[in-house]
Amino acid sequence: MRAAAKQLGVSTPMVGRGIKSGRLNHAVLADGTIDMRVAVREWVENADHTHGQKGGNVAGTHNVNGAASTLQQAKAAHAAFDAKMAEIAYKKAIGEVVPVKEMREAMYDVARRVRDRLQTLPARIAPVVAGLAGDRDACYLAVEVEVNEVLDDLAALTE
Repeated sequence: MRAAAKQLGVSTPMVGRGIKSGRLNHAVLADGTIDMRVAVREWVENADHTHGQKGGNVAGTHNVNGAASTLQQAKAAHAAFDAKMAEIAYKKAIGEVVPVKEMREAMYDVARRVRDRLQTLPARIAPVVAGLAGDRDACYLAVEVEVNEVLDDLAALTE
């Protein structure tokens, strides 16, 4: 391997990684020796020209069956998923994210309270309005006060 590394202009461990990764598929013979003509050709053909660059793979930069490309894509997708899950866990811990079920239950409770208050509105203000005996401004004011009270209660529930 040292001779091959010297001829390829790389380190001995790099040749070992090239063999393990499939970059040198056919260069290694059955007896463990390396056919240098094949090794040089495969080393150049299977080089990763995208190393250190952003973007996708350049055609032909990985082994013939595309396994390296698929493995890299899977690792990238897994890392992105882990990062997203960590972000969600963080937001949940600081209270920015809550389970949908909890939110639905809370919204149901708020809507139910507002509905109940609005349905009892006529019963609460009818005696007041009846006692005003046709004073339009006083009737308006009584209704407005009750509606604002319901809206204030709603605002307090959502804080």
